[in-house]
Amino acid sequence: VHFGRWLIEGSPYVILFDIGAAAWNLDRWKGDLWNACSIGLPYHDREANNSLIFGSLVAWFFKELTDQLQDKPNVIAHFHEWQAGTGLLLSHSRKIPLATIFTMAMQTSTTTWT
Repeated sequence: VHFGRWLIEGSPYVILFDIGAAAWNLDRWKGDLWNACSIGLPYHDREANNSLIFGSLVAWFFKELTDQLQDKPNVIAHFHEWQAGTGLLLSHSRKIPLATIFTMAMQTSTTTWT
């Protein structure tokens, strides 16, 4: 986990998770996802596997954070797009005390018929 500032306008604080360093937990986390939500992931789907590793790390982080904060400030977790969805599912299934927001980009496309 790395903490710092994102080099964009406003320089917001960010937390980065190294999914490569946690990939050895993939099989265990697939079992956790199945037990919590009855959702399985294809063995060779790299994007889905990376999403699960990321989501598991995020849920783990929020569990540790809320345990440390106890009843102090409220925590709001913003999950954006499907890649973050497993973090939302696992946080909810583990009853981590936080408010959640899920957003996804809406894409519009134009089809030209000839």
